[in-house]
Amino acid sequence: MFRRKNEFNFKHGQIMENISFFLPEIFLTISILITLMIGVFFKNSYVLVTSIIYGIVIALTLIILNSFDESFKLFSDSFVSNSFTNFFKILILIGTLFILLITQNFIKETKINYFEYSLVLLLSVLGMFIMISANDLILFYLGLELQSLSLYILASLDRENLKSNESGLKYFILSSLASGLLLYGCSILYGFSGSTNFEIIKLNTNTENIGTVFAMVFVLVGLAFKVSAVPFHMWTPDVYEGAPSSVTSFFAVVPKIAGIAVFIRFMQIPFGEIADQWQPILIFISLSSMILG
Repeated sequence: MFRRKNEFNFKHGQIMENISFFLPEIFLTISILITLMIGVFFKNSYVLVTSIIYGIVIALTLIILNSFDESFKLFSDSFVSNSFTNFFKILILIGTLFILLITQNFIKETKINYFEYSLVLLLSVLGMFIMISANDLILFYLGLELQSLSLYILASLDRENLKSNESGLKYFILSSLASGLLLYGCSILYGFSGSTNFEIIKLNTNTENIGTVFAMVFVLVGLAFKVSAVPFHMWTPDVYEGAPSSVTSFFAVVPKIAGIAVFIRFMQIPFGEIADQWQPILIFISLSSMILG
C-alpha cells in the first residue's frame, strides 16, 4: 500500500511539474475563456475586456521571463520550450500589446469596438505559441490552423464594409490552399521518414531520400505563403487593403514573427541534414521578396 501511495505521489508530482512547464499556454487558454464569459455577460464590455487583456499580456510576459532559460520537452517530446521559443513568444506579446495600444482610437472611430476583437487577437497568439513550441508535425499544424482561423475572422471584422468581407473571404480561400500544400508536404514527410517528431525526422532525412526533398518543397511553399514571401505574396495587397487598418498592422508584424520562428525550426531540425537543397530556394525567396515586395 505504501509503495503504491509513493508511486502515486511521484506520478502526481511529475504531472504537476509538467503542467508548470506548460504554464504560459494554460494561463493564456484559461484567461481567454474567462474573458470571453465577462464579454458575453456585460454589455458594452469592449473597454473592460481590453483592459483585462492588457493585464493578461503583461502577466504572460512575466511568466515567460521567469522561466526564460529553462529547457524541457513534454507530451512524448512533441512540445518543446527553451530560450529560443521563449524569445519569440515575448516578441509576439510585445508586438500584440503595442498594436492594441496604438489602434484604440482607430477602432473607436470606425465603430468596430467589439469585445471579440481583442479576444480573437489572443486566440491567434495562442495558436502562434503552440506553433513555435511544436516539435511534432501534428501539433504544429493544430497551432497553425488555430492562428489562421483567428486571422480569417480579424480580416472580416468590419461587418458593414464590403471590402473587409471580401478581404476575409480571399484570405480564407488562398490560405486554405496554402495550408493544403503544407499539410500535403507534412504527410509526405511522415510517409518517407516514418515519424511526425521533428528530431526523428531529422535522423531519417538525407539527400538520398528523394521523398523528403519533395516534402521540403511543399512545406517551404506553405510557410512562404504564410509570411507573404515572393512569389507567394499575391494575397497580401487585397487582404491588407480590405482589412481594418488595426488588423493590417497586426498582420504585418505579429504573424510574421511566428512565421520566421517556424521557418528557423523547420530548416534547422527536420531539414537540417539537407541544407544544401533548401538554401538556394531560401536565398531566391529572400532576394525576390526584398526586390519585388
